[in-house]
Amino acid sequence: MKIKELIQDKLSDIRHNVFQISDQSLDVQQNKTGFEGDFTIVTFPIVKVLKKSPDTIAMELDDAFMTMSDFTESYDVVKGFLNLKIKTIFL
Repeated sequence: MKIKELIQDKLSDIRHNVFQISDQSLDVQQNKTGFEGDFTIVTFPIVKVLKKSPDTIAMELDDAFMTMSDFTESYDVVKGFLNLKIKTIFL
């Protein structure tokens, strides 16, 4: 399985188990910005549902990724975008 698919699967688990939402999707994109990270998750689609700020959601997502997976090395939250740095062995 490709790393992007692993991230997407884990993100789906987090949406269901941590945030208890299933009807909103979050997209995983390869990071093309100058910010730290290999992949980016945009949090804005679930802001209204969770009634939290995009940055708060991004931090909670990262906490869940760090707890529930072994492929995240570090992260960077920038204005509602969660940039994940993936451990080299998974790339």
